[in-house]
Parts: sequence; C-alpha cells; structure tokens
Amino acid sequence: MPENEFSRFLGGSPGAVILRLIVMSLIVGAVMVFFNLTPRDLLEGLRQFFENLWAGGIESLRTLALYIGYGAIIVVPIFILARLLKMARRS
Repeated sequence: MPENEFSRFLGGSPGAVILRLIVMSLIVGAVMVFFNLTPRDLLEGLRQFFENLWAGGIESLRTLALYIGYGAIIVVPIFILARLLKMARRS
C-alpha cells in the first residue's frame, strides 16, 4: 500500500494515530482502574452473558433487549448531537 492509502486506512498519519491510541488507552485504563475492572473481568462477564443467553432462552432475549435499550438511551442522543455539530461546522 502506498503511504497515502496507508494513512487513509489508519485515519491519519501513523504518528498521530499512535498518539491518539495512547491517549485513548490511558483514559480507558484509568476508567477501568477506577471501577476496579480488569480485562479478565470483562471477558468473564461477556462469557457469562452468552452462557446466560444460551441457558435462559426468552428471558435472556429480554435481558439483551434491556441492554440495547439502556445503551441506546445514551448512544442515540450522542450520535444525533455529533451529526448536528458536524453539519453545523460545514455550513
């Protein structure tokens, strides 16, 4: 891949992308320490979620819908706000 295609794939220059990844990793790591979470805890929670989904049938589907709903309450307004801000910057 030529350099410009590689930079486009990364979303910027390699140095800038590495710096952004370091900063984001620092923030996520700090949040995980604050909540006393480890990657193992997250993987165990994900494993348990899918075990419960398999074992619980309909109840698990209700739980899944509940998780999606709770997430959507946060994600959708942020998405709409981000899109509106992006549109406002263009005009």
